[in-house]
Amino acid sequence: MFSRTARLIFSRRAHSKAPKKLVGKWYYNTDSPISKPDWYEYASESSLEKFIPFSKYDNHRLEKAYAAEKSTIDVKEDRLYQVEFDSMQLSPVYWPGPVYEVRRGTWFARDGTPLDAKLTEKLEQSYRKIRPFKFEEESDLLENVSRDLTTKFNQELKSLGNEEPVDIEEEKDVADLGEGKAVIFFDEKYGAIFPKNISSFQVNMIRSIQPSYGTLMSVTPIQRGYTEGLDSSVVESVKSAKVSSLTQILQNEVATFFSKSTDNDASSRADTDEDKSHILKNVMEADSKEDLSALNSKRNIKHLVFCVHGIGQLLGGKYESVNFTHSINVMRSTMREVFTHEAKYQQLAYGDQYDKKSEEQKINNTIQVLPISWRHQVLFHPQKALEGKKKQLPSLNQLNIDGVRPLRNVIGDVALDVLLFYEPEYLRQILKAVSSEINRVYKLFKTQNPDFDGKVHLFGHSLGSAICFDLLSQQKPDKSSKYNLDFDVENFFCVGLPVGMFKVLQQKTIEPRVDQNTEEISLDSDFAAPKCKNLYNVFHPCDPISYRLEPLIDLEFAKVKPEEVPFALQGFNTQVQNLTSLSDDIQDKILLASSWFSNDNPDKLSSGTKKKKRPVEEENALGDIISTLTSSKVQKTSTKKNKIVEYNEEQLKKMIKMNRTGRVDYSLPMGVFSIAIVSALSAHISYFEDQETVGFVMKEILSSDEPPVTKRKVTSFK
Repeated sequence: MFSRTARLIFSRRAHSKAPKKLVGKWYYNTDSPISKPDWYEYASESSLEKFIPFSKYDNHRLEKAYAAEKSTIDVKEDRLYQVEFDSMQLSPVYWPGPVYEVRRGTWFARDGTPLDAKLTEKLEQSYRKIRPFKFEEESDLLENVSRDLTTKFNQELKSLGNEEPVDIEEEKDVADLGEGKAVIFFDEKYGAIFPKNISSFQVNMIRSIQPSYGTLMSVTPIQRGYTEGLDSSVVESVKSAKVSSLTQILQNEVATFFSKSTDNDASSRADTDEDKSHILKNVMEADSKEDLSALNSKRNIKHLVFCVHGIGQLLGGKYESVNFTHSINVMRSTMREVFTHEAKYQQLAYGDQYDKKSEEQKINNTIQVLPISWRHQVLFHPQKALEGKKKQLPSLNQLNIDGVRPLRNVIGDVALDVLLFYEPEYLRQILKAVSSEINRVYKLFKTQNPDFDGKVHLFGHSLGSAICFDLLSQQKPDKSSKYNLDFDVENFFCVGLPVGMFKVLQQKTIEPRVDQNTEEISLDSDFAAPKCKNLYNVFHPCDPISYRLEPLIDLEFAKVKPEEVPFALQGFNTQVQNLTSLSDDIQDKILLASSWFSNDNPDKLSSGTKKKKRPVEEENALGDIISTLTSSKVQKTSTKKNKIVEYNEEQLKKMIKMNRTGRVDYSLPMGVFSIAIVSALSAHISYFEDQETVGFVMKEILSSDEPPVTKRKVTSFK
């Protein structure tokens, strides 16, 4: 027996209204990858819940390519990802990474989630069969619905089995979807999916209520076609996605040293599958925050930078945010932010063509940064047994002792690659893996960007810089080296570089490439001569892994201080740096002024009298900051004053063969607050997030065409 609502629906006169044409809205999943690279040993088990929309620009391109029946299309910022239409999957173009499901949304749950392709196809077939778009709209069609009906429906649903299930063939607005589900259509736009074992009475209740008052158990309201704002809550959640920095991740690792929990206490560790999935979801969403447009979808690239990772990539198996590709996404984003907010970089990039009103120029720094992942190609892992040439060998973990096991685990994850690098068998594996991967990505980039004829640069971090250093030292002009690259390197940036220590232990010096017979260069040579136009050694003063290179080029340069890198952006840090760079005479005056700021008698400062603790009402934060900065600076310069000198002709000639600027060693600045709180650990791993590192690298890349210096002043130690 149909309700009044049902009778009204089926007593309508027919008319010729046609179904509304659907335009797809494209989404990709972020919470459960379909697959990951083989070395993750990953199996997808969780259901897909979180789908975020592609940008409006990409959505238009996807819909157009889909209609044209193309097989793939490149998407997202700089088109670094691609969608395969046959498999409906999203994957990175240039590096191995997780693969995610893509959906062309035409039917949606009311929370904005696009329904999967199989269900969508069944819904559309049922829709065209039942033709709810021909239902006549009448103002009195629906009865006045009480909220009490919602409660009554849910109570009825709990007692399923007491009544005969609905006969779908008798319900003219209901269709069977299979797999125990059915759909009811309310009109040309809205409907609901429900379990098909419910009673006819309950179907009538769904028909009457049209899920608008509260939640009906096991009933999923749906709509046909996208409406503006349907996915607004999803978009807002993406904007708030946060990812722990590398520093925070390793601080968590270090914290386990002091934990009472054991390795077997899975609940106390942060490397569970659930945690990994949550972190990876945040990584995907954090890397998707930019509002893509035609300007940043396909930029004109003049400089290509390949980044080679260093120690600690095994941590990527535990923490997806330590994954190197995400670090490079952070670096690319930081570079874009610094470039957009500082006109001096824009002027370097565009020269005479610079237009401060051009939005395109503000967005495009003309630099592309790509990761080079190599660790998975090296056949050694601390948790896996190693197959020897004659016998089965134990894993490193099986050799471990119980004392400070968390510390040993971190050492295995973080520092193991350094130990491997100079073991001959693994050294050759690593050099081959890195050179072949760089060449693969370079060839692919040229295929994707056939008009590219710009410069290529290398950026190596920690062990990655040591790998690139030895790799460039093995380049042969006739391509006879099995480690040869398919291009010439313009600038080679080493950050957090341990090579200085390595070369001293190997008793090797560093020589300009142009002065050597490259045919005689080998891994056994008593010198290293990396083949690049300009060599940069960039380090944070607190980084315990970094060492200088200039004394290995000429021992006299040990008397010269590294060049100080300026702050990337103008601001408070820059002002303080300028203050602390003033002459000794002015510093003395600032010290006097700071004593007034801090309510201290200047006579007491020089007398050595112990200062008394000030009352709270006399505390002066600004005075304390200036006093700390200036007093520490004065104390330093009073015991060891610096001297400005100029290179002699021979020194200058030698140094410009290594770098057009006349310097190789560059020391990053310490911000006002980092003086007290920066740690050795964070100093070594935070280069990718550091504005000063990124700003310096960007400046030197954009200055590549400038001629070598003709003279060079440096600061020497007395």
